[in-house]
Amino acid sequence: MKGLKWIGSVIAIVALAVPIFAAAEEQPKDVYRLDAVVVSATRTEIPVVDAPQDVTVMTSDEIMASPFERVEDIVRSVPGIYNFRHFSLQTNGIVSPLIMRGVWKNRVLVLVDGVPQNDNFNNAIAWVAWG
Repeated sequence: MKGLKWIGSVIAIVALAVPIFAAAEEQPKDVYRLDAVVVSATRTEIPVVDAPQDVTVMTSDEIMASPFERVEDIVRSVPGIYNFRHFSLQTNGIVSPLIMRGVWKNRVLVLVDGVPQNDNFNNAIAWVAWG
């Protein structure tokens, strides 16, 4: 009976080790860079240069190279965007209304991966949640 357990253990170890060797033999795949694309209100993809509105795309390399430590400061560095911090008791923290090219906060929507980041109470952005 001990011999069967030992043989079963060896078979299990070998079976678990095989995928490791198979993964080690794979060659690294090529990385392709895609052009920046804007998804318009009609949910159709168009190139940034053809967008009817002003669009600013910041790549991860630009963000990492910037001297800023907070997302709020990175957004503030884009021309035409104005935001200021103030403490709000209703939102239990620091919020910042975002004004883009003269359009007040109730007409500005901030999305991160398709999820709205605006506060439901006063439509400001809680930058504190982003670090």
